[in-house]
Amino acid sequence: MKTTSFFLKSPLTLYFLGFVFSQPSILITPSSLGSSLNTGQLDTQILSVSNTGDEELQWQINIVNENNSYRFLERHNEYRNSIQRLYTSTTDKPAGFFPHLVVQRTSSRDVTIALIKEYDPWASPANEMILESLSEGYDLFTHVGFSGMNFNDYDLIIVASDQPQYLYDAFNDRLEEIEIFVENGGVLQFNGADQGWEYGFWNELPGGVTHESYYSWYNYIFDPNHPVVNGIPNELYGGTASHCSMQNLLDNTHVIIVDEEDQATLIEYQLGSGTVLASGITLESSGNDPYFYELLTNLISYSISKTRPPWLSLEQESGVAPVGSTIDLDVNFDAAGLYGGEYQATIEVYSNDPETQQIDIPVVLTVTGAPDISVSDEVIDFGTLFTNYGGSREIVIRNDGTDVLEVSNITVDNPSYSLSFSQATVPYNDEVVLTIDFMPLEEGDYSSFLTIVSNDVDESEVVIPISGSSIAPPIISVSPSSLSSNLLTGETETQFLTISNSGGSELSFSVNTVNVDARWSMPELEYGLDPTMLTIEDIRNLWNRNELSSLENVSIPQQTQNETRPTRNWQLLANDPQDNNSPYDTENVYYEVTDTTLNFKYEYYESWDDPYENTVAILMINIDNDIQTGATIDDFEIIEGIDMMIYSLGTGYNYGGYYYQNEGDGVYVLDETDNSEFVQVDYLVWTNREENTNEFSFGVPIEYFEGLVSMQVASYSGSFNDDGPDVVPNEGMVELFFGVPWLSIDQESGIVPLGSGIDLGVTFDATGLFGGDYEAIIELSTNDPLSSVVATPVYLNVTGVPIVDFPTEADFGQVYVGYQDTIEYVITNSGTDLLLIENLTFQDTWLSSIETELSIFPMSNASLHLIANINDPDSYISSMGFTTNDPINTTVENIMIGASAVLPPVMNISSSDFVFTHSSEASEISELIISNSGGSSLEWQIEIQTSEGSDEEWFFFQKTDYGDFSSEDNQDRITDNVWISRQNNGPLFNYFLENNPEYGCSSQTPSGTLWSSNPKETSSNNDYVPFIEMTGCCPPCMVGDTVSVWLSQDDIKLNVVFESWTSGGQGGGFSYYREHATPQWLEVSPLDGVIDINEEQTVFVSVNSFGLEQGEHSAGLNIASNDPETHSTLVPVDLVYFLGLSSNQIPNDYALYPTYPNPFNPSTTIRFDVPQNIQKNIQLCVYDITGRLVDTLLDKHLSAGTYSIRWKPNNRPTGVYFLRMNTEKYSKTYKMVLMK
Repeated sequence: MKTTSFFLKSPLTLYFLGFVFSQPSILITPSSLGSSLNTGQLDTQILSVSNTGDEELQWQINIVNENNSYRFLERHNEYRNSIQRLYTSTTDKPAGFFPHLVVQRTSSRDVTIALIKEYDPWASPANEMILESLSEGYDLFTHVGFSGMNFNDYDLIIVASDQPQYLYDAFNDRLEEIEIFVENGGVLQFNGADQGWEYGFWNELPGGVTHESYYSWYNYIFDPNHPVVNGIPNELYGGTASHCSMQNLLDNTHVIIVDEEDQATLIEYQLGSGTVLASGITLESSGNDPYFYELLTNLISYSISKTRPPWLSLEQESGVAPVGSTIDLDVNFDAAGLYGGEYQATIEVYSNDPETQQIDIPVVLTVTGAPDISVSDEVIDFGTLFTNYGGSREIVIRNDGTDVLEVSNITVDNPSYSLSFSQATVPYNDEVVLTIDFMPLEEGDYSSFLTIVSNDVDESEVVIPISGSSIAPPIISVSPSSLSSNLLTGETETQFLTISNSGGSELSFSVNTVNVDARWSMPELEYGLDPTMLTIEDIRNLWNRNELSSLENVSIPQQTQNETRPTRNWQLLANDPQDNNSPYDTENVYYEVTDTTLNFKYEYYESWDDPYENTVAILMINIDNDIQTGATIDDFEIIEGIDMMIYSLGTGYNYGGYYYQNEGDGVYVLDETDNSEFVQVDYLVWTNREENTNEFSFGVPIEYFEGLVSMQVASYSGSFNDDGPDVVPNEGMVELFFGVPWLSIDQESGIVPLGSGIDLGVTFDATGLFGGDYEAIIELSTNDPLSSVVATPVYLNVTGVPIVDFPTEADFGQVYVGYQDTIEYVITNSGTDLLLIENLTFQDTWLSSIETELSIFPMSNASLHLIANINDPDSYISSMGFTTNDPINTTVENIMIGASAVLPPVMNISSSDFVFTHSSEASEISELIISNSGGSSLEWQIEIQTSEGSDEEWFFFQKTDYGDFSSEDNQDRITDNVWISRQNNGPLFNYFLENNPEYGCSSQTPSGTLWSSNPKETSSNNDYVPFIEMTGCCPPCMVGDTVSVWLSQDDIKLNVVFESWTSGGQGGGFSYYREHATPQWLEVSPLDGVIDINEEQTVFVSVNSFGLEQGEHSAGLNIASNDPETHSTLVPVDLVYFLGLSSNQIPNDYALYPTYPNPFNPSTTIRFDVPQNIQKNIQLCVYDITGRLVDTLLDKHLSAGTYSIRWKPNNRPTGVYFLRMNTEKYSKTYKMVLMK
């Protein structure tokens, strides 16, 4: 490790040894500098450095910005009291919790600061809190914003500790630019404690400084004179107080703090004209001593002090003055971009003059600012308005200067125009909006001039021409006042609506139809077994591409062909101004309603080259028009009442003429049980995205919207390469109106000349309509200022017809004599009115129905559940009939019903249970005989149940946030040796084999397991790695994916789907679904078969105890069959594996030894002796404190020897139990205590 003195704060050379020899002597003139400039002016003055001594003078200059001077002494007591209050607070937050104080960006400040972070380090916003306490504004950048950040806009860049890998990757990508930023005078404060809660690892700092991971609990001050450690004790202690040390230090590095191995953990070094301060200490961690917070406060304040004033510079900042010489230095004052006011700095001159090692030259710059007026419009044209109906225009008056703009007078020279104000004060970098009202009272042209007088020295008067004209308005009348029609289903009729104009100018109109009596309801939704979930947090993190949960990497994308049609009926949904400062700014959103789809089209202001990640569209829909129901999205704008989301992310790809969409694209409906989650219910029907265009479009199924009159819609759109989306509309939501399917107008818009009228053809179409009354409104939007919207009610009465559709025959197939059987007989109503099924009749008594009548809605179906009850074997043919209100089929007869009755099969099983006893590793095969003594073929199938007795394929496990990981309830005990749990942060670990997990991206926990990022069916043994490696050091990223785990000791592979993962040290909760662990010691073959009458089949039951843990192992054979009397039978299978003889000695007597451990959890070992071979069984039984038998551990004949067996009482409560051994000649009881 190389260290040197901190050059600027120490003398260059000492020239004394007992007495003074010849020495340099410095003289600086003048003793102060000052300049008065207008904004934008330059000034150069001379600062002279003279050597009046008799030795060579070495000198160096540092410039200190006095507007940001470093003052720590008066703050320490205040901060210490503040921290103590935080640590002794009665709040229920963890000790050391820092409230998140957000500092807004300011338009003018002495130091411009950028804070770089993705997450609060260790859940602490300490950096923000300190900046706020110092009254310093800052801009906050995540990795997305950092990638496009302009370093020239900032004096100081602060990087927070403990950030995710993708932020450190973004830093490394721009390392060369950061190095230039520092060399040009910038300050970089890099809080480099990594590999914490977010697992990230940074590589290199400007100048080539690197780091080495090392978790230390102690840090020690190396240089007690450095300002950063003022008021800090020599020893700093905290939980993993530093995560790394700095390596490859530059020669000019100043080491400030070291760890217990004397490795540098806080350093400062110069690079060009700038400074880097880097630390591996966990400065922001709220779990450390309060002095860590004080140290971070000192560090930030010191970093601010290292920034240079931009208005002051010297042509030369170091040099050598020979004896008797003078060097004249140009000192440059630059008022470019400065606001009016006084600016102060200090030129610090350090030298090797032992008498005067530092001279401070105060510098003052007084700036006189100047306002600069700009007006948004050069010409104001109101166009043509209607007489006595005015209009308004807004113009923006802006001050782009550096002093206050005083607008002393605003006038207009025509009384038909009026102004919202006549004077204004506009601060620099601000604006006011002036409203101009135009009210013409007569027809004709109106011209005027707007005059703005201000204190702008270059443009004291701005004159803008105003023009406008006036004509008499149109006057609309519509007849008739309403329309109505009575039709049968399938009929059509056309009527006419007359629009007349009796006004003084032409009338323009557009037509819209609104459904009044729509009957909407959400269709029945099918989520599937493993639906894609979309959380509110997913939506908030959408533009953070690294945090897209399962939406981006799930299964295989849905294939959807590009769809184009020769004609479209696009309607404008929303127009958005060009306000996003991005080539991916949305101009218009259109929609189209078809018979099968609801389609959307986005139109950008500019074209793109590649649609990938640049054609993002998210629609948020308030489908019931009620903001009291649904979720609230509040990231970019507050949007309430969201019941549905439509995702079309544009992250698929084109191949072979097909567009493969992201499987996360589709329709999401709010989960009724959780207002923070949406469930995917459908995919996009089609999508069209092409290169080198500015339009993309897609469609979703119409079934979710059928019957709606309107719904409210808001949209996010744009590119993932931007910091955020374009929100359309800018505020609130827009209304999407659905058309009326039975009503059409032959003209959607038109012009009616004055004094004339036109007839609109209005067509009623009852095709496919159900019987009933329908109501709609024809809305005419016009330019008549008195009647801008005219509504005409429209009524349609439809007489519908029910149509019965039914099978002409039905067959029960094979039924069993003496056993009732049921089939479903489906009747469909393909008509347009309610269908009634009544008066059921059956030819024979063996045939009947559960229902006596049915009512079936149009275009729906319902079922009769027919019953066959037959007592003799034979083939049967019968018939049934019913009456309907279908005018064509009023009576339905001779529907043929068949059945074949046979005697039922009867299943017999040779063994009711299997008990295998192994005293050494062995394999054993037994036979299970299944026979059929019935009158028809027996079909059977075996499923192996686990010891828990569940035959379901998936098991759900959840460890709650802050749950006790040592509790059995918070452990997934997959096998006897794999108990998966998690502490309040960090990765998974195996509680059975490990006391704690191994942290970091190289963690090998949980022991005894290896993991693959793919299902077991597609994974080879080489795909299995430790858990953290499988997740890419990002456990939340795998939520929703199907992964697999390999339990190496038992050679079991299970598929796992993680449902949740709490990150950031917020409690360590997680949950997943996994397959049950099938016992590896048991094999059954075959697992199914068919047995003829009076035949039998042998099933081989194999067990093996090789590599098996000692104890009793239990499973069950669930035998299901078509025997109507015995549909299923459970045959228990137990394997008792215990030690055989202890050496070659035979015990002299029976003995039962005390169990160990006792008390115990989760298991205890039972040891006993058998002195001789006996024919009687030996019993080991467990009783509870009431004397009730709760478990039989052994009931078998044993040969002479010493045995041990382990008892693991699954699902037994805490309490006292009694172990009893019974033989023909011996009995013994011991007490055991189970503690959970």
